[in-house]
Amino acid sequence: MVVLFTANHGHFIRVTSNVYFVIIAGVLLFSLGGHLATLKLKTPRMWRGIQRPPNRQMINIIFWLTIVVLPTFVLSILVFEDIGPYRNLFQNLRYYRAGGTIVTPLVMYFVTVSYVSMGLQMVIGLGNRKKTKMWVAMAVSLAYSVLATGRSFLFLFMTVILGILLIVRKIPVKRMLVVFAFMGLAIFILVGIYQHNLVSADQDFVASRDFFLESFRVYSLGTIPALDQALRAKAELQYGANTFRSVLAAVNRIGFRVDVPPLVQEYAYVPYPINVYTVFHPYYRDFGYAGIAVAMLLIGYVHGMVYRKAATGRSFYVVIYAMLLFPLFMQFFQDQYFTLLATWVLVILVMKIAFFGKKT
Repeated sequence: MVVLFTANHGHFIRVTSNVYFVIIAGVLLFSLGGHLATLKLKTPRMWRGIQRPPNRQMINIIFWLTIVVLPTFVLSILVFEDIGPYRNLFQNLRYYRAGGTIVTPLVMYFVTVSYVSMGLQMVIGLGNRKKTKMWVAMAVSLAYSVLATGRSFLFLFMTVILGILLIVRKIPVKRMLVVFAFMGLAIFILVGIYQHNLVSADQDFVASRDFFLESFRVYSLGTIPALDQALRAKAELQYGANTFRSVLAAVNRIGFRVDVPPLVQEYAYVPYPINVYTVFHPYYRDFGYAGIAVAMLLIGYVHGMVYRKAATGRSFYVVIYAMLLFPLFMQFFQDQYFTLLATWVLVILVMKIAFFGKKT
């Protein structure tokens, strides 16, 4: 992305060398963390087939729960069709969630559960002749992703599939990256066109496509000058308010009055308006350069540890690895690690239930 930005820097405001230093240092610290994780592992990096399978009864319960809850999830979404400033259901949902004016329905958490269920069924199904449950789990998870609105849900759905295929079927990394880039761009354009109602009598599909290709360029490359502005602003440190936003939101929801930063960031003008600042932004806002260094080292360590264990075939870590690809691919857009801490806690909880009585 840095190379692409350098080639297209004429379209954006000038940035300082400091932002390049932060990005390069962050990447190096992430790599160092991954390397440190490999030093502590005693098991060699060797594929031995799927090892330590989950509890079949538990994953069947999770599988059927996602199916049973789906109609309730649909009904909870349809409520917003008749309320809000837009005539489009998906636009109304995004409007209320961005403003934080609605409480997320409990069934919304089943979007995340559906990804875990799909991952578990893929781990089992790819090695068996009977793949019915695997295909059903994928269809159910796709339904949750589409109804949940937002490109992020579809990106996560896609990365879970690609991540498991990468480990279990040994798909070459280069091929996976090409597929992810192509599908990611298609999702960005098509979801955007639908949500914003750009396909109409006075604006054809080609014009809509060109508009969203330009938007993709701004959002994928404009994060670098946006981060540069944040670094130069030297705002007062917030000591965890952004990094642990999901924790503060949960505390606030159960009755304790705490200040929760808005979910949607303020816009920076680069000169185009953009409100994503790369993965480094919340850590810098909270703890400065030290926050970036510690976070990248820790995140790299987690990725390295999970990958090494997944590469030996341990099914628990195969699913976790696949899900961790999502925040990895999103690093140049925004942080999806600590700011989604509640989501990752839910993932680990469901995985522990799936492996109840089993070694992970």
